[in-house]
Amino acid sequence: MILNYATYAQIGVNTSNLQGLIHVDGKKDNPKSGIPNSQETINDFVVTKDGCLGVGNVNPKATVDITSSEHDATVTNGILVPRISGEMLHLADNNNTYGVEQDGILVFVLQPPSVINRVGQTIDIDARGFYYFDYFIDKWVKMLYSAKPAIVSVIDCAGARANGGIVYGFPVNTSVTLPYKGGNGGAYSSFVINSTGVTGLTASLSPGTLENGDGVVTFRIEGTPAGVGTASFDLYLGGKNCSFSIPVTNSTSFVNCSIKSSGNMTINTNYVAGSVKQTVRLDVTTLGTYNISAVKNGVTFAASGTFSSVGSKDVDLIATGIPTSSGLITFPVNMTGSAGVSNCSFTFYVTPLTVSGNLASRSGDGCLGGGQGEQDSKNFGWEDTGINNIILSGGNYDLSTSANITGRGYVYSGNPTKHVGGSVIYRLVNVQTGANYAVSKSTSGRVESGCYSRGGGIAPIMELILAIAI
Repeated sequence: MILNYATYAQIGVNTSNLQGLIHVDGKKDNPKSGIPNSQETINDFVVTKDGCLGVGNVNPKATVDITSSEHDATVTNGILVPRISGEMLHLADNNNTYGVEQDGILVFVLQPPSVINRVGQTIDIDARGFYYFDYFIDKWVKMLYSAKPAIVSVIDCAGARANGGIVYGFPVNTSVTLPYKGGNGGAYSSFVINSTGVTGLTASLSPGTLENGDGVVTFRIEGTPAGVGTASFDLYLGGKNCSFSIPVTNSTSFVNCSIKSSGNMTINTNYVAGSVKQTVRLDVTTLGTYNISAVKNGVTFAASGTFSSVGSKDVDLIATGIPTSSGLITFPVNMTGSAGVSNCSFTFYVTPLTVSGNLASRSGDGCLGGGQGEQDSKNFGWEDTGINNIILSGGNYDLSTSANITGRGYVYSGNPTKHVGGSVIYRLVNVQTGANYAVSKSTSGRVESGCYSRGGGIAPIMELILAIAI
């Protein structure tokens, strides 16, 4: 007689009230009999006789049934799938790691592979996120929730257009538009491309959605180019590869800032608007906008515009403002803008203010004569008649004069003489700034001849020449 013995066993950990073939009560909080409630089973692990796995429950309704905790916020609920880099998945593709037996496997990609490694199974891994492996199309597929992946029929990398020039050695913050055709309205993720050829630049694309049909995508170009030449960016978007390029040039720069000076300026003096200019010459190598200014001594020379062709260009800087000092003034010149950055200098002569003229005086009552060989004097016998023939070159000034002149007459045999003495003060005031300039002229010891008889009177001229340059 042959006897068959079949033994069926259950395994329990922390519980004798088993609810499956294998039952683990994590916190040992289940009752000794009966079915535990949902709060008690939240820390349980069960494998049923059908091979179903229950986590957080003892009656799984699927192959794997996980119940989250709604009572303890310190529990990290969720499923943590394998995390892997895009480069590792590219190496796995080279080793034929993923095939029919891995159809539908799920991973979380921490970082997409480099552009040159986005081929084969990893061709569509262009951003961080969840991907599953689809054996029938032999590639990893991005999980975009309800959004469909971006697809285009053509990317026109040759039609890439930069917004302004890129200049060697200067920081760049501009954009490039790239046309495409046959967009499907699908969504694309953000990514960043490093430049090749001329290094130091990046092209970044923010997440977005394609048009249904033709449209453009806009890349942000940033960084500082490390040389002159062509910066290239290898791109994969919407299932298509291409490479777009941007020229990097030397900066447009000044050749000569002293080509020509036009017009005249006098210290503290207005002039006709637009009449004072300085012509500068530039070698235009980069097209784009320019802003040129030279500020000094209360005056600004400036010009702005856009260079639309390369070559030698002359630009007129127009002066505004009133000069506060005279002489040869050096103006530093600076250019900014998308055409480039450059600097130079030029000099411009500012004419000083000049005052010149003479003062006339006359006798009060002639020589007050006495007898021959006697002296007859009269203080304040000579009177100031005011300014005569004064020339003031320049504006914004007020001129006044004051005089204190005395005379003494001597009568001798022969030709009598008069001795005239005293002082004259010219005072020049800048009515805009209040600056005060005073110049005096002494007349002591001057001799005038021709003293007539008592009461005759004469009008000698005191030729006090004054020249002020400020």
